[in-house]
Amino acid sequence: MTGAAVGFKLFQQAENLLAFGKVGLYGAQGSGKTTTAMRVAVGLSKLSTPVAPIAFVDTETGSDFFVERMKAEGIPFYQLKTRAFRSLATAIEEAEAAGAVLVIDSVSHFWDEIRTAYAEKMKRTRLQFEDWNVIKDEWRRGYATPFINARCHIIVCGRSQDTYEDFFDDQGRREIAKTGTRMRAEREFGYEPSLVLEMEGLSVTQDALRAAKDKRERAGVKISSERIIRATVLKDRADVLNGQTFDFPDFDAFAPHFHALNLGGKHLGVDDRSSAALFTSESEAFQRTNKLRTIALEEIQGEIAAAYPGQDKESKTIKTDLVHAVFGTRSWTAVEEKKLEELERGLAVIRAVLPKLAEDARDIPGVVAAAQAAIPQGGDEDPFVGGDAAEPTPKTES
Repeated sequence: MTGAAVGFKLFQQAENLLAFGKVGLYGAQGSGKTTTAMRVAVGLSKLSTPVAPIAFVDTETGSDFFVERMKAEGIPFYQLKTRAFRSLATAIEEAEAAGAVLVIDSVSHFWDEIRTAYAEKMKRTRLQFEDWNVIKDEWRRGYATPFINARCHIIVCGRSQDTYEDFFDDQGRREIAKTGTRMRAEREFGYEPSLVLEMEGLSVTQDALRAAKDKRERAGVKISSERIIRATVLKDRADVLNGQTFDFPDFDAFAPHFHALNLGGKHLGVDDRSSAALFTSESEAFQRTNKLRTIALEEIQGEIAAAYPGQDKESKTIKTDLVHAVFGTRSWTAVEEKKLEELERGLAVIRAVLPKLAEDARDIPGVVAAAQAAIPQGGDEDPFVGGDAAEPTPKTES
């Protein structure tokens, strides 16, 4: 029975339209991310007749160590060495066109590069609240959406990052505790892969290591590592491997997930068309946002005018210096073009600094910078460009 036959217009009869694996692996250095990713890639390549080429986007020169191994496997092997985020979408397109299995190692470098590139372009030493929307939108367009929709297998490696949660103890003191780990990339990227593996390199006793090696070698897998390489399945949308652990894993360990896909069939990711047409100048949402922007602008003008009502040269200088320090411009017309969240954050900063400036207005940029640092960003990312600082605002898994 078709969707139309039961009254649906948008809906269609459900079918499995995921024909390609989308895998994410993350862990600390030496945890076996790259080796495991390549073992999975080889397995996926050999599911095709003839074997599919493997394309490796390499930020760490790891691909060089697999050249001879891929020759031995009889698999065409290609590499792209880059850390430029702008190359990712094109790399995915080329892999899709070539029918290749794509390995990206490490996606963490691309996340660092897009943030650093934006900060350099905007001459920022610290990303502001309003910057994250721009960066995240570009990340989604240039990587996350192509990752989901590409008609090719994609395996992504990333570095591990601790996650933290803040709480108050019995004495009311604020504490921060580690709650887990995640891939060091855009925070929501962990939701995109259908299979997510956390990799670990474990130092164990010689007896435990020998037992783990013997088990894998009996299965025909040669092991040279002096640590146990363990994969824990954090997410398997096929729900056949969730929570399982595998020591010295290869493709066969995860084959049940891939066999749940529509291999060789039709692939449909997500509809990524924009809904921008909804937000016309006549729409209710547009009008509401414009009204809030007008209010914020009037509040900003009012706060500054109340603190510095005079028209003398000193008062005018303080007012223009304050606007410049908060919004990065001396043009009020440019301020009027700012987004609502920029204006609201600017208003909060102005309200915080005016009492301090009343005492001493000699270092307006310094006072404003201190206030901006003290006021929560409102975003969910590390505010330091290229840093690995803790992020004490984790999302709750749904």
